[in-house]
Amino acid sequence: MPTGIKILVKCNQVKNLAMATTNEHGVFETQLPSSNCQAKILGGPKQLYISKNNMITSITKVHETDSYTTSQPLSFYTSCPLSQNHDGKCGASNDASGKNIGAVKTVDLPLPKEWGLAPSSYYVPFMPIIGIP
Repeated sequence: MPTGIKILVKCNQVKNLAMATTNEHGVFETQLPSSNCQAKILGGPKQLYISKNNMITSITKVHETDSYTTSQPLSFYTSCPLSQNHDGKCGASNDASGKNIGAVKTVDLPLPKEWGLAPSSYYVPFMPIIGIP
């Protein structure tokens, strides 16, 4: 696990959340206010790709010690997994025509040439605010 991954720790019946950062071995330390807690990966210094199934895990006590550990490993990818590359989950979603859904599209309205204006796509659209004091 890379250094600097932010981990959020939430315990039942406690309003305050604890934040921890992993070290070079992937270990994080924080004070637990109660025994029923969960850990969640928030992010890191670089883009992370996380499965919803592996981003939250419960924290359990290690037998015969004063330490706790995660019940399952918190796992992530540092690049888009091949299984998600083609269905659009990591990148921009694509429709059947190959164009991005929700992408900004330039609209060029026809303006009379005698006005001597540049094409309408060169102008930033704005909504005038008219108010009466």
